[in-house]
Amino acid sequence: GHTDRGADRVFDFEPHPDGPNGLRRFYRVSDLHRLGAGECRRTTGSSNWIRDVMTIEAKICGINTAAAANAAVEGSAEYIGLVFYPPSPRAVTPKQAHAIAAQLPTRIKKVALLVDADDALIREVLAAVPLDFLQLHGSESPERVAQIKARFGIPVMKAIKVASAEDVASATPYLKVADRLLFD
Repeated sequence: GHTDRGADRVFDFEPHPDGPNGLRRFYRVSDLHRLGAGECRRTTGSSNWIRDVMTIEAKICGINTAAAANAAVEGSAEYIGLVFYPPSPRAVTPKQAHAIAAQLPTRIKKVALLVDADDALIREVLAAVPLDFLQLHGSESPERVAQIKARFGIPVMKAIKVASAEDVASATPYLKVADRLLFD
């Protein structure tokens, strides 16, 4: 469903299945007004359907010091990324990540960036740091993404490398197994 945050209210509602072109991200105007929904945009050529407004969320990745974490928080990031990939100059150990995460406000979501990680590393990271997402940034197959999500019970974000328009199509197999996709 879609959540609309008004000044003092939160409304949850489901997209209507009969939206234009069969798209499920459209809502009947009458349904939204009845629910008290806030800002929405009308679709082209139709006064009976509106499309929800895209929400932007910022994630600052490569946080490896308390000062960097504080700067991300002060800059209004909703997510911080902790890199658990030793070849990266921004890599952290689980112990370092624990110290950084411990000083963050609870509203900040913590993401572990992993590259083709084995289960032992994922277990080690999860034991040290309370995380909100695992970001898989390697060549993990859709099957491996599903396996990690099922095994560890934490939402998974799959990074898709994009060099050309054709690369976007490579995301299709991940749509059913990843909670989010990140195009990089």
